[in-house]
Amino acid sequence: MLTAIAANPGASNRAVAAAAGIVDEGQASKLLKRLKRLGLIENMAREREPGGANAWRLTARGVGVERALRANSERWSR
Repeated sequence: MLTAIAANPGASNRAVAAAAGIVDEGQASKLLKRLKRLGLIENMAREREPGGANAWRLTARGVGVERALRANSERWSR
């Protein structure tokens, strides 16, 4: 999910889930809430109507974690 958000800043829950290959929107929502609670992502949608779409982006901490995960993944795929 971090990689999906890094590639698509401002993406909604649905767009992030699709990019990450998650079909269950409820599961995607739970994962996004956990990532937010950990300080890895933030919602850019400030003044939205109830039921409006979120707009996710990585925090500075999230950028660091995503880069480390990607580097580790690339190392293991060689």
